[in-house]
Amino acid sequence: MFVRVKKSELISCKGGGPAEICIPPSKSHSIRALILASFADDISEIENILISGDVKSAVSVLQKLGVKIKIYKTASKEFLAKVTPPTCGIKGFISSLKNKPVELYAGNSGSVFYFLGAALTALPFEFIFTGDASICNRPASPLAEIYEALGIDYAFSTEAKKAPVKICGKDLNLHQTCRLTGDFSQPVTGLLFSSVLREGNLNVNLKRAGELPYLKMTLEWLKICGINFTVSRDFKKIEIKGGQKVKAFKKRITGDWSAAAFPIAAAIASDSELKLKNIDIHDVQGDSGIIGILKKMRAEIEYNEEEKSLIVFPHNGNLSGGEFDISDMPDLLPALSAVACFANGKTVLKNIGICRFKECDRVSAVCSELGKFGADITEGKDFLIIKGLGGKNLHCGNPLSLGDHRIAMMSVAAGLGIAPKNPCAIGADFSEIGGTECISVTYPSFIEDLKVCGAKIEEVH
Repeated sequence: MFVRVKKSELISCKGGGPAEICIPPSKSHSIRALILASFADDISEIENILISGDVKSAVSVLQKLGVKIKIYKTASKEFLAKVTPPTCGIKGFISSLKNKPVELYAGNSGSVFYFLGAALTALPFEFIFTGDASICNRPASPLAEIYEALGIDYAFSTEAKKAPVKICGKDLNLHQTCRLTGDFSQPVTGLLFSSVLREGNLNVNLKRAGELPYLKMTLEWLKICGINFTVSRDFKKIEIKGGQKVKAFKKRITGDWSAAAFPIAAAIASDSELKLKNIDIHDVQGDSGIIGILKKMRAEIEYNEEEKSLIVFPHNGNLSGGEFDISDMPDLLPALSAVACFANGKTVLKNIGICRFKECDRVSAVCSELGKFGADITEGKDFLIIKGLGGKNLHCGNPLSLGDHRIAMMSVAAGLGIAPKNPCAIGADFSEIGGTECISVTYPSFIEDLKVCGAKIEEVH
């Protein structure tokens, strides 16, 4: 699928006031909640859960482990998940499979692949972890580091240490210390989840607490589930006693700051006023840091504490560049890069090396696909330099998603701010973004939300 995007102004469909978008629930929270609920001692309820491609992948994998998950649509048009662990627990359920290797397909979800690829090491069974082409191209060496630290037997199907990977988990009754590099937060999260399946204590020592806000989110969920732990001030040392049980819970999922970044980018690109609802600035999600960055770029943004809403006001061409370390919020790279194209002056986004190991090499993808709009971007090993002229140097283009939902949404957001004075090579007054079906893995209603706000977007199947 591809979409055609024309320069637009976002307007209210109700008449009067700003355009409004209700931000979808957090994918990161939703998947963590589903996994821990599957390990719990009773039925858990997850309110306002996200229904997207990645969350569906998590549901499918957990159901294969014997977990019953029912999704209901509420009167308020939100989704409620009721999660019932196997009566005999996941360990007992897998035992009933008579030692057959359990193959778990994570789809496009790195969270599912890395979380469960580490968590299930604590169960004495054979597992095969795999996923789609994107997952099979992502580095699995951070999982191998965990397997070696725990003494887990494993084998990759290729020499490149990428999925599929087969492991032979085991009962972890001994106290163990895992010393890890820690650059990737997802395998570390999975290792912490394994603590609730083991009898022995787990000590995790990290050389670096990479993607720290996501690690904090995981620890917050362990607290919600009644798991006690100690953590050092720098989050490099975490100790969890074995034998603890996950308590069933009832929890509401907050709005997704990672998703919110793209309507924000669309508002700035189109120089429009936009109100975002269902967004909590106090949530542990690190991508709320986009607000501080945009304010430093002289964007006018106002948060309403009572409503839990955010308003982005027109910048009238007054947006400026800046230098920003986004190592703790790498998922903001595409959205911030789109915004920087409409700023005046140089923007440097640094310490982004980990972005090369997402659904695609996002550093290169941002550079190549925004370059198709005429953006002036220089790519370094772990930085991007974007020289903006308030969008005046941009022209219609035909970028591709490269199978990455954030690259697709970045391109759509940027396209809304590009005037047709310099038509692209296809000889039209619109931009054409290819491969946008991947947006469904995290923000299925993104295109429709923008169209309701007056965005000139045509979907072509």
